[in-house]
Formats: sequence, structure tokens, C-alpha cells
Amino acid sequence: MSEKFENKRPFAETLTPSSFTVRLSELKEHPHIVVRRSRLDVSTKEKLAEEVVKLNENKALFATVEEAGMRVAKFDYAIGNKGLDGWAESYALVEKIDGENLADIKKIDAEAAQEVDRCYAAYLEHLLWTIREGGRYWSDMHADQIVYGTRENDTEPHAYVVDLDPFWDALTSKEERKDNPPKVLSEIRVLVGRLRALYIELREAERKMNGNGQLLMTHRKFYEVAEKVSPIVAEFGSRQVKEDFSLLQKELKKS
Repeated sequence: MSEKFENKRPFAETLTPSSFTVRLSELKEHPHIVVRRSRLDVSTKEKLAEEVVKLNENKALFATVEEAGMRVAKFDYAIGNKGLDGWAESYALVEKIDGENLADIKKIDAEAAQEVDRCYAAYLEHLLWTIREGGRYWSDMHADQIVYGTRENDTEPHAYVVDLDPFWDALTSKEERKDNPPKVLSEIRVLVGRLRALYIELREAERKMNGNGQLLMTHRKFYEVAEKVSPIVAEFGSRQVKEDFSLLQKELKKS
């Protein structure tokens, strides 16, 4: 990167405090872009290359999330100049969505309920793809990662993924599961735990809907996920994983 960039930033614009949180900034000339800073070890060309690979892998991960049907705020990454200590500032530049965090919404009206339903159903579709094919999946899906609001040029609000930190887990493909049962057990333990937490969150969202319907698409998709996960748990799950998954299945049947 060129040294012309002020304060070692790979862009010349001034950063101003964000109205969202102290962890974020905004570009002064482009206030619709939110910036999150972090530090990377780029002391060698090899370490810099590793960090670039990680950022590109994160882009690819969220591309699969988007392909499954979730709306993802536009984002990109930039790395500043290396300092004398061998570290550099990393910048995640994310499109600003004007709206309210799903976790903070007190009441979900009928219009918002449709968007919430579509959002969660799409995430479960993302999980289905990963269960079928193996590979990485976005594992940090929570209500506080989603903003219900509008981007530039939107005429109506939608549910957008806005927290694009690279948190992921992975699943072994069906063809390779028997090669490493302990690894599959570890993966399925994590997945079942995340599914149970997600189901609790969905029930909380429906409570906020206060009679505005149910998340029907999400429930149907949850059944599909449970059906795909069930034989994996039966073959590779520990006693505790099987008990946890059985509790989830019972909850699904009651809903």
C-alpha cells in the first residue's frame, strides 16, 4: 500500500465515531459506510498472504450465505501499511443499514415477521447445503447480527446480516465421515448446540410477534435440517449429543 494514506489507512477519508457503537467508525465523506478496525500480524510476506487468504475465505463464506437467500450488507476489507512493529490495521468496510437490531426490537409486526421468517429460513437453507456437501458454515447467526431496516435506495425494510466477522465452523462431507468419527462427533456436537440455541431464539422472535403469525417457512426448514442431522447423530453422536438432539426434536414436534 502507498504511504500517501493518512494514518496508515488504505483510503484518504477521515474516520468519525459511529452512532451504533464505540467499536465502529464511519467515513466522513461516505457516512453510509461503517468501518470496523482490527490489527493483523503482517510482519512477513507469508503472514500477510495468510491474512489475505483468510479475508478472501470470509468473502466466499458470506457469498454462500447470500446464495442461500439471506440479505447481506455489502462489505469489503482493506489492510493498511505495516508499522514498525510488523502489525497493520485491518478495516472491514460495511454498508450501513438504517434500522433496528432484531434483538432490540420489542414487537415484530406482520410486515417485519415475513422478513424475519425469510431470513431465518434462508440461514437454515445455508446449513442444509453444508450438511449435504460438507465444508464451512457461518456459525455466528444471532438476532443481534441482523438489522431490520433499509439500505440506500431501498423502498421498504429488509432483514440484513451486518456483523461480518469471520466466525465459522465446518462439517465433514458424507463420503468422508467414516474416516474420522471423533472429528464428526466434535462437529455434530457443535451443530446440535447451535441448533438448540437458534430454536430458542426463534421462539423468542415469535413471542415478539404477539399474534402476528408464526415463522412457518423457518419451522418447515428446521424440520428439514433435523431430518438431515438425525442419522448423523445416530451414527456418530455421543450419549449427551443424542439426548440434546432428542430434546430439540421434541420441541420441534410441539411447535
